[in-house]
Amino acid sequence: MQQAALRTDGAGPDLEAAMAVGDAVLAQLTPARSDTGLDTQRAALLQAFALAGLGAREAEQAVQELLRALAPTPAAADAEPLAPTLTALSLAPSPADPVAEPLTPMLDAGAQVEFDRITADFFRALAIGTSLDFVDREGRVQAGKLSWISPISGRLMFVNRRGGRLCVSSPEELAMMVWLDRLRLHREEDAFYSAMQGVVDGLDDPGHLKP
Repeated sequence: MQQAALRTDGAGPDLEAAMAVGDAVLAQLTPARSDTGLDTQRAALLQAFALAGLGAREAEQAVQELLRALAPTPAAADAEPLAPTLTALSLAPSPADPVAEPLTPMLDAGAQVEFDRITADFFRALAIGTSLDFVDREGRVQAGKLSWISPISGRLMFVNRRGGRLCVSSPEELAMMVWLDRLRLHREEDAFYSAMQGVVDGLDDPGHLKP
């Protein structure tokens, strides 16, 4: 349009034709767009691109690109066939938030357990990086470091020294494990607890007590 205005001193049929092409292009962006698109304006579009300095081949490519850009996008017509597929999809729980796990493997599912709220609150306020000692069914002790707390369920994930997942439990389940002597503070990081636990172990084993 600018080229036509410059060539015709701001008036004349070339400028009117260029303005008509511009109006036709804008009309294709409205709900009242023409079903035939810009077919009737194809020759005028080629001429406009030629005036802009494009060769015949480049002008044809420019027209094709313009038609593709103005083509309507399929909406409701294509959404219906996809509906059954979308309905069949089910959301899987995020692997980072293991809320679906019923009970930590460190705890026997059939055990009769108790816990106190104070202990549960202690675990609820546990800081990231805190280490605990987990005791398995055979009495083996393995250290686990708190590496993540679910913002949704509040469950705590502990990892072993290699970074592998060791235990995922709620504060209440951890309190139950304490009651079952399956969980305790990590001895290497708590000297007082280590000393006290040594005294308790000695009381439990009279053979180690001096006469």
